[in-house]
Amino acid sequence: MSSSIWGRLLPRLVLHGWLDGDAALTGRVTVEPRNRSHEVAVIRQDRRAVCVAKHHRPSPDPGDPAAAEVAIYRWLVAQQASDPALAPALLGVVDGTLLLEARDRDVPLHHAVRDGARQPDALFAALGGLLGRLHAAAPTPGLLGAAAAGAPWVLALAEGALPPSLRGDERIADLAAEVAGDRDLAGCLTALAARWPGTGGRDRTGSAVLVHGDIKFDNVLVASAPGARPRLRLLDWELAGPGLAAWDLAGVVDGLLVPALQVLPTARALTERAHAAPALAAHRGVPGAPEVSEEELTLATVARLVQSAIQLLAMRHLEPARAEAVPPVLAGARALAEHASARAA
Repeated sequence: MSSSIWGRLLPRLVLHGWLDGDAALTGRVTVEPRNRSHEVAVIRQDRRAVCVAKHHRPSPDPGDPAAAEVAIYRWLVAQQASDPALAPALLGVVDGTLLLEARDRDVPLHHAVRDGARQPDALFAALGGLLGRLHAAAPTPGLLGAAAAGAPWVLALAEGALPPSLRGDERIADLAAEVAGDRDLAGCLTALAARWPGTGGRDRTGSAVLVHGDIKFDNVLVASAPGARPRLRLLDWELAGPGLAAWDLAGVVDGLLVPALQVLPTARALTERAHAAPALAAHRGVPGAPEVSEEELTLATVARLVQSAIQLLAMRHLEPARAEAVPPVLAGARALAEHASARAA
């Protein structure tokens, strides 16, 4: 987390009236980092959460994730009246930094599951319903073009291609080559790429659906009020765009499998997929949500696991132990890919 970014932002927030100048000068404004892979922090004044600030780092990868996320939030603003649960409100944009609504009692999904404050089935059902409503929504005609992040970068691994931000790392290059050389893994990535919107793929209605694109438990906020129905909202929309509903649902499965694969034998860990059943059932129950076949969900889950393995390896510079998780996660992807290939044959 770069302190210089927040050092430049805080005076701007004072200038725009978000923060009190005296509070900023006397140390009553604090910055609480929230994410290691993005510049995200909770800005507090007198211990009260004022906003969540998200700053996009410059990236060598194509596209403008900041502009894409703002375009999505503009659509979400119009969507709030009919579905206020989709995302935190966008309060403003200051010097390219998004300022989002903050609620002190919200916790990430994995914390809610770990702490046992909610029944996991109810949480996953709420998430599946939320994704179903997103996939059933009808975005404005220009939105998908403005926000399109393209097919997930992991699908290009079948051809040995890596995004610019991951090139130059020899260990990641070796892992990518291993994936490309594995007939079953590469076959799953190629099959999913062929279905992706823009590459010939379409959902059952003949048009692309809007997907979040980065469903992981860190990006799902749970309102922690006890006794009430679970209220979930989604964060980090910069990868949103036209895609397959299976990709978002596979993010739920990936969130269950990645930790399980690190502590259990592969076959046993893969049975953890059953805990995603409430999410899948709730998604099917949303009117207008696209149907997702078991085959397509398996292809997407293989791709998500491969992506997670590479991201874990990339994070070894921050946490060396992350590299130890790569072999078991890749083994899970390979087992599912082998199963998918056997069924296709």
